[in-house]
Amino acid sequence: MSLLTRSLVLLLAGGVLAGSTLAASATDGATRGQRSRDTSTTASGAKVAYAASFTHRGPGANFVQASWTTRTVIVGQNDPFSLVMPALPAGAVEVASFASWNLLDDSGPTPDDTIRVNGAFVTGEWKGDMTPALCSGKNFVDVFSADVTGLLNFGAANTLNDVCDKPYGTDPNALGGGITLLTVYEFANGPDREVELYRVFANTAGSGTGDVNTNLLLTTPYAYLSTRFFVNALGGSPGSSDQFLINGTGVAGKLAGTSTTGDAWIGLLGPNPDDNFYDAGEGDVSKWMTAGDTSILLETNTGTDCIAHTLAAISHQVECGDIVTYCTSKVNSLGCAPFVDTTGTPSESSGLPFRIRGFDFRNNKNGLLFYGYQPLAAPFQGGHLCVKAPIERTPVQNSGGNVGTNDCSGVYTYDFNALIRLGTDAQLVPGAFVFAQYWSRDPDDAFTTSLSNAVAFDICP
Repeated sequence: MSLLTRSLVLLLAGGVLAGSTLAASATDGATRGQRSRDTSTTASGAKVAYAASFTHRGPGANFVQASWTTRTVIVGQNDPFSLVMPALPAGAVEVASFASWNLLDDSGPTPDDTIRVNGAFVTGEWKGDMTPALCSGKNFVDVFSADVTGLLNFGAANTLNDVCDKPYGTDPNALGGGITLLTVYEFANGPDREVELYRVFANTAGSGTGDVNTNLLLTTPYAYLSTRFFVNALGGSPGSSDQFLINGTGVAGKLAGTSTTGDAWIGLLGPNPDDNFYDAGEGDVSKWMTAGDTSILLETNTGTDCIAHTLAAISHQVECGDIVTYCTSKVNSLGCAPFVDTTGTPSESSGLPFRIRGFDFRNNKNGLLFYGYQPLAAPFQGGHLCVKAPIERTPVQNSGGNVGTNDCSGVYTYDFNALIRLGTDAQLVPGAFVFAQYWSRDPDDAFTTSLSNAVAFDICP
């Protein structure tokens, strides 16, 4: 049963879904598919919530990534160095790529925020300064990221320059902290998936004592389908004391390593596994989540660890084009119960129609389809209002049907895909949930109106 169906079952059982996950996903839809940046400089601390800085929804959408330590003094990492990026699946195309790196120093934010990726200069966006850098002995962690779309080699080495050995004042050997390259891709034959990328700024030093709790806010509520998750962290303590939790469950050793096998969460990214380096892990997190979740909680135990999370990504399968009828028709003055059905698939890019049709209406009467972004089941004009305000109305139509007699041969048809493509409603984007109902004139009814049942659907790319 889909998330949409489960929620509407609750509605039919008597719940009104006010403030439900369906409502949240509809409002989030306006940014879906657009590339945006997070410029937050919120101070680190416990229970910080992070919205996705980049989202993409499409067929087979997923990601590949590679991470490595760049510390110079501790491990003697040379600059430049190479980092092999995994190959994309056959037939996949790059959507966007990002680099995230961290510098450790004693002087605070640095203007030296440029690195080279395969010979190209990229300038990082300074997100914030975490202090102190507990694992390295330095005073600050400078967090950077940059768009490197089109610059990476897949299934081959990438040459990285100027990440290490950044001079700061009298300290000529400031440590690089670690770097991650991450690419979002699409695969045409895959299921509809959504990728969300987070630039996280959470340091154990921010909470003083106790666990650091960082919430990653999901753009689309989790539907208990295939989910891939990645997170990295600067620092970490080797061995069993390295504690990292997802939604309350310790996952050290349970997430596969990005650049190593075995326990990924004990600082194994680097040439010396006995030191504290750049932790990274990825894996399926479905078993630690519940359908309808709107966030992922990351926790680090400050009593035994000194992790500072800097990057996370999730790719989860989403349901597309799910269509459900709900609510109750109003019996009209001729004893008919108008109803809706649909043909086609709601889609932003399809050139084909998605028709919402209303049957068994009184013939030759004006009416219209109205829609909104939350469901409802409330008494209204002798029937039920099935769409919660604010409500949008489509143009008035005539039901047509037989001439010279009063009967229920009236039919309404509206191509909703044409409205989506028109672009006049900014909320009609892939991933948005829509709820729609027909209204019509019925002059012999006590309220002079007629109402169908309703249809709920989400929009495909």
